[in-house]
Amino acid sequence: MKNQLKITTATIFSILSIALYSCGDKKAADPATQTEQPAVTKTHESVAKEAVLVMSEMSSTLAQITNLESAKSAAPTLTKIGFKFKMIKTDMQKLGEISKEQTAKIEAKYGEQMTEVKTKIANTMEDLQSTNPDAFEAVGKIMKTVMD
Repeated sequence: MKNQLKITTATIFSILSIALYSCGDKKAADPATQTEQPAVTKTHESVAKEAVLVMSEMSSTLAQITNLESAKSAAPTLTKIGFKFKMIKTDMQKLGEISKEQTAKIEAKYGEQMTEVKTKIANTMEDLQSTNPDAFEAVGKIMKTVMD
């Protein structure tokens, strides 16, 4: 059971790390497939801020799970959060490689918040595992499905 906590927690944190610090290749846009949309300027910093907010949402959602029934009730919210993480990852890939300076700036601005939220998530999952293994397992399955 302890091993399952490590796997679930590691999966969540690896997705978060990839979403925040991925260095995807910028691909040239194909003008023939683009549609006109209002220009929304995203930066590595704005996407990192969004990631912190989504992680906080995840932490709050997980904190409300106390039993199997509440885990099942949280599934739609966790699924939406997973979709948001996928969008964050896509945004970071579109932005391309992040410079060391940008990484340092983001770490200075959001690093402490990120660490606090990650710790809350890990503690919540650990508590859930010890108090209600069935709910913990259900959350793990939801998160694995969502994050894949």
